[in-house]
Amino acid sequence: SDARLHEESTHTRGCGGVGVIWRSSLPVNNVHINSDRIIAIQLNVSNSTTLSVVGVYLPTTDSPLKEYKDHLTELENVVYALQKSGPVVVIGDFNAHMGLPDCNRAQGQTNAQGHLLRDMIDRTGHYAASLCDMAYTHFLWWGR
Repeated sequence: SDARLHEESTHTRGCGGVGVIWRSSLPVNNVHINSDRIIAIQLNVSNSTTLSVVGVYLPTTDSPLKEYKDHLTELENVVYALQKSGPVVVIGDFNAHMGLPDCNRAQGQTNAQGHLLRDMIDRTGHYAASLCDMAYTHFLWWGR
């Protein structure tokens, strides 16, 4: 979970967390990432193909934009490193809004986090699985 604790609370619990669950019989390797908001595993799907799965929980819009940018930069670096081994799937809560004119489920206008996230998706050569769901901040994308 997020290493920061709620200062106003008497409970000693984190502020959130991210995880990946997989069947124990699958050939999975943990990827060491020094982050409490990004986690990754690699799955050997064949002798020549490794699939990386990255789970994220980025800061909320209540957090400073610099904090969001820092975690997004860290995520981008992780994606670039993992792309060397094969396709990368990124899933999680990105806490960004991307307003879409043709989607009745979109939550208003694109916010600053949404613009930053869209730019990162474009730079890393990924695609969003569902642009409509991106407005809800929970979505995934995969590499080309």
